[in-house]
Order: sequence, then C-alpha cells, then structure tokens
Amino acid sequence: MAERWRPETHTFHLPFGEVTITLQDVEVLFGLRTDGDAVAYGDEMDRNLDWRTMLRDFTGLEVVPAAINGHDHISIATVVNYLCRQLLFHPLTDETPEDRVQSITRLYMLLLMGGILFTNTSGGLLSLRYLYFLRDLDRIGDYSWGSAVLAYLYWSLCRASMGMNQLQGFVPLVQIWTWEMIRPFMP
Repeated sequence: MAERWRPETHTFHLPFGEVTITLQDVEVLFGLRTDGDAVAYGDEMDRNLDWRTMLRDFTGLEVVPAAINGHDHISIATVVNYLCRQLLFHPLTDETPEDRVQSITRLYMLLLMGGILFTNTSGGLLSLRYLYFLRDLDRIGDYSWGSAVLAYLYWSLCRASMGMNQLQGFVPLVQIWTWEMIRPFMP
C-alpha cells in the first residue's frame, strides 16, 4: 500500500479513487482515543534528560550506560528479558505492592508504545522518550493516542512513498484498514 500513498494529499491512489485512513477508522478498528490531550513533549524535553535514571526510577530496570544506545534508546530484548525474569521469579499477585505493579505496567506500556504503536527502523531499539508520558499512569487515558498514531503513520507513509525509509509506525492499522475498507471494493 505504501507505493500507492501520495504525500501531497495523504491518500492512497487506487484504481477506483482516493481513500485514506481517518481518525474514526483508528478509533473504531483499535479503540484508540482520538480526542483528549495532545501527545506532545513538554518544554523539558528540549534539555537532555537522564533517560537511564528515569528508566530506573519509573520501572526498576537498571542498565549500564553502554546499554543505552545514543542517549535515549534501549534494546527491546533488554526490556523483554527483564520483564520475563521479573514475572517468572516474582509473579504479580493480589499482595504485590502497588509501586511494583506500576513499574511492570510502565514497562509493558513502553513496549506497547515503542514496539507496536510507534515502531521505527532502528534495528530493535526502543525510544525511552515514551517514559515522559508514563510518569503519571493516571493520565495515560487523557491523551489522544489515536491521533498521534495516525499522524506518525502518515509521516512514515510519506517517507516510505518517497523511498526515504521502510514503513514504520502502527503497520497493523494499515493491514486491518485495508482488509476492512479496500477488500469490499475488489472485483
């Protein structure tokens, strides 16, 4: 589908006309909220935040400085292995302290954001910048995640259609949307 994307109009050009993925599609197909607070980094993101310390403080995952690629990326495998060890040796129960439950939740959300919703072509690396939105778990539902996912996908489709990189972003959205919206028009 990326080869049919036209960056000038943000639409797919198909034999029967132009179509595009809308906010309503994102909300209906995946239940992602399309209204609410903008998913945008605050002013403090302009400074170099200590992502390694934030990772430790918010999730309990402590890594050596060499495990942080650049200053804000970590291997997805590092996070997954840590989660597996934590849950294998210390499963969550009704008696699990709330701060540990929140730490595990933040790691799962970090994987969901960087590994599924906002994927990139960095070779298995996860951006720690999503930790910014995981500081207060009670606010996660206030954000318009559907809008952010769609905007990132549009940006990625534009770059992929111009041959600048591979398609990244929430690719299952394109797949399911194509199945639901395009297939009925096929002969």
